[in-house]
Amino acid sequence: MFTRLSQGFTNVLQELSGDEPPDGAPQDMLVPQLPPGDAPWASEESGPGVEEEPLERLAHLEQLTVHLKEVVRDKDSQLATFETQLKSERETADARFTKLKLQAKAKMAALTKQIADLKGQEGATSSPDSSFTSSAPAVEEELQELRSKLRDVETSAKNLEERLQMSEQALCEKEAAHMEQVCVLQAVVSEKDERFQEQIQKHEDELLRVTVQRQNDTELALRAAQRRCEEQEEAMRSRSQVLEMLQGELNNADQQKQILTAQFRQMEQELAEAGRLREEERQQWAGWSSQAEAELVALRANLEASERDRAAQLASLEASEKDRAAQIEELTVKLEWATREREEVTNREVARLEKELAALREEHGEGQRAGEALAELLTGLRSLAGEGAEEERPVPTDPALYLGTLQALEARLERLRVEQRESQERCAQVTHTMETLQEQLDKSTAEGEEAVARIQQLEQQIGMAASESLVQYVTDPSVEKVSDAEKAQVLALEQRLLEKGQ
Repeated sequence: MFTRLSQGFTNVLQELSGDEPPDGAPQDMLVPQLPPGDAPWASEESGPGVEEEPLERLAHLEQLTVHLKEVVRDKDSQLATFETQLKSERETADARFTKLKLQAKAKMAALTKQIADLKGQEGATSSPDSSFTSSAPAVEEELQELRSKLRDVETSAKNLEERLQMSEQALCEKEAAHMEQVCVLQAVVSEKDERFQEQIQKHEDELLRVTVQRQNDTELALRAAQRRCEEQEEAMRSRSQVLEMLQGELNNADQQKQILTAQFRQMEQELAEAGRLREEERQQWAGWSSQAEAELVALRANLEASERDRAAQLASLEASEKDRAAQIEELTVKLEWATREREEVTNREVARLEKELAALREEHGEGQRAGEALAELLTGLRSLAGEGAEEERPVPTDPALYLGTLQALEARLERLRVEQRESQERCAQVTHTMETLQEQLDKSTAEGEEAVARIQQLEQQIGMAASESLVQYVTDPSVEKVSDAEKAQVLALEQRLLEKGQ
């Protein structure tokens, strides 16, 4: 420990004096190395060629001085700690030595007392008994052992005293050496302080010169800055005027915005009122549409009932046809002589029936077109009533359209023609049957014309309702305007209705 402490002091002294330690390694751990030109003597060696600033060098020198003072304080604290440790070790050794001496003295006193007791007992008794005679060698051995232990203790005590004296002497020598090193260190530090003061004075002079030069530069820069400030103030005044103008325009814009906001709110209220009125109109239109659909459903039910009646009549006709077929076979012989006479009449009747069939087909086509027009009308009404997203409902069919029945009649006419060529009697019977069928067809045609008339009447009612709704949408300013597409759709539906009416 003393060796390490002495080596540390030696390294510090060598670092402060600028020398290297005996092993040639620089002590970079204790004092930081200065950069070239920053050492205390750098101003003497570098001359005017130094490029570093005086302020930086001065700050670096002050930093180095503070660091050296910190190193000295650290070493002083280490010395104080070491002295305290030595004192504590010395006190511990003294206490231990005193304890050993006391123990040795106590053991010597006890042994002396035992020996005296043994000698007194030996002189008092002239005739020792057998037990004492037998225990005398053991006592002698114990006494010899105690004497040898006492000698060992005395020897160790002497050795401890010698070591203590040697350690005290070495401690005194080391304390003297440490005091000498501390004195040398203080002298070196004072010398360094003087050098630092000289360097600081030189740097202060140089700093003063640089400061004067910088003051001149600063005055020039200040004048230029004042000119720039005046120019900027002028620019700021012009900008302030522009900002005032913009503020006035902004205020005007805010007023216009408030006016537009009030107008917008009023328009929103009007729009809400128009939407409410349109919703009411839409509900009324939905009611009208529901009524029209109810009438269409009733008409469809009537048509279905008439279709069922006609089917029943056709079934009865077929049954009667079967019965009459047997009669025709019986009357075939009787009707052969009248075939030639009735042939011309039959041909005329067939031509007339063909014309009627053509007329029925034309009526069928007209009914189909009327049904398509009705479907388009219903689609347009539903789109106007806001029901375009709902599922499309089936359009009622035209009751006059009996294509299946007509085809059956044509087939029956063909069979009658074949039977007419085969037999005159069958032609007569077929003629009678065709007359019956003609009556039924006239009846069904009348029913179909009545249904067509009802459909046309319903279409006229729907057209009038659509026209009234369109006129109301166009003339009423409180209701939202109808789009061009809806107007075109309503006009097209009206035109189709007029064409169908014609």
